[in-house]
Amino acid sequence: MAEPGWRPRLRWGTPLPGLLPADATASGAQQPFRLVAPFLRLAFVISLGAGFGAGAVLAISQAWGVPLGAWWTALVQVHGRAQLVGFVGLFILAVGLRFLPRLRGAPLVSARSAQYGLLAIGTGVLLQAFSQPLLALASTPASGLARVGLVLGGVLAWLGSTLIVAALARTLRHGPPLSWRGGLMSILPFLILRFATLWLTLLAGAALCVQAALAFAPAFPAPTDRALTDALLFGFALPVSAAVSVRLLPITFGVELVAPAPLLALFAILSSSVVLRVAGDLTGQDWPLAAANLLMGLFGLGFPLLASVPLGLRRPLRRADSPALAQASRLPNALIRSAYVWLLLAGALALIGGLSRLLGNPVRLSEDALRHAVTTGYLTLLILGMGARLIPGFARQRLRPVPQLRLVVVAGNLAALFRVLPPLAAALGVTAPALAAAFGLSGLCALLAVGRFTQNVWPMLAGEVGRDAERNAAGVAAPRGQRP
Repeated sequence: MAEPGWRPRLRWGTPLPGLLPADATASGAQQPFRLVAPFLRLAFVISLGAGFGAGAVLAISQAWGVPLGAWWTALVQVHGRAQLVGFVGLFILAVGLRFLPRLRGAPLVSARSAQYGLLAIGTGVLLQAFSQPLLALASTPASGLARVGLVLGGVLAWLGSTLIVAALARTLRHGPPLSWRGGLMSILPFLILRFATLWLTLLAGAALCVQAALAFAPAFPAPTDRALTDALLFGFALPVSAAVSVRLLPITFGVELVAPAPLLALFAILSSSVVLRVAGDLTGQDWPLAAANLLMGLFGLGFPLLASVPLGLRRPLRRADSPALAQASRLPNALIRSAYVWLLLAGALALIGGLSRLLGNPVRLSEDALRHAVTTGYLTLLILGMGARLIPGFARQRLRPVPQLRLVVVAGNLAALFRVLPPLAAALGVTAPALAAAFGLSGLCALLAVGRFTQNVWPMLAGEVGRDAERNAAGVAAPRGQRP
């Protein structure tokens, strides 16, 4: 029962009855949450292991001067791919397989092949994470298995993306006319380009795995690895997260819908930035990276301000959230707001870095700091905030206040701050033992934030929770002797 004084209102842009054909907003027989729930669990497991786990080892070893030898470069590259493909990528794809068919108004086509695709990507990332460091021990008998595992991991990740892209492409051909799906059409051209970028990047990654295995190399060549990382980060993870979140922000925050024209203009700026950045990574020239940073700065500053998220603006007539829902949403919304503050900071860093390169300034802001402002700051906090808002609904559970999320908010922001601030200070010539200690703690803070969040949502992602909720929603009693 609604609380006293709460009056629900029609959300902005909701079609009024009778204005559109009856099937214009029909979602069809959509797939249940258990289709993707296991792969969300897999994404968090990868993040706690090869992702933030490896990152914590790297941060502590660098802060304390612990040598890792030939394993260092291999572990850095494993950490980057695990974060961008195994954690952020797998989470985006799993949520996208649930969210995009509903935005299309048609059920997911080839759901089983999409499941196989998610499984292939997760397995591929895990194989690469175990195999690449073993190649540093080229004289051991395990090196032969490591070569096979590295190649198989790269090929599986690419095949998995192929299956998922094919399933989504086939889904787009079904349902009501696309002209009726305004929410999808405003971001569809960009989503198509970004998923194509993922497919091509993972294909290039598979080729690099083959090359490294044939050469018994424990690491990819530095220029190609930077290009691969930047293509995954700025060419897929960042834009797809922004494109999907911009459709959810009016629901979660009550902000105005972003008009399609400025939205696509910003995404076009980001796409141009990615092309220039990859060209700069491969050629080593300064001007493409300078131009890429300038364009990235425009996106990083323009997109959050256009979406009005960090400013806390709301539509004055919006009263769609009950007081209980507003209270339960406070901490998840704090994660989302802080994520967009980090995107603003990343935009400022990119803009300053681009200008310094163009002007020949000897002070070069760290590209590593920019990447982690986007990954640890924006993407991770956005995933945790959106996950806290969406996963209970996916599991057919009511959103409730979770006081433990305070730890996630604090530890997540400290992880980003401790990871970004020391390299920025070093670029300005500032060194101090406290900065080194903070750098070493960044990985531990990230592990604490993601681990506490995973502990909170893990029961919702368990298969039996989803099945029981669906039975209860359908009015079907659980089998005798089985706990409800």
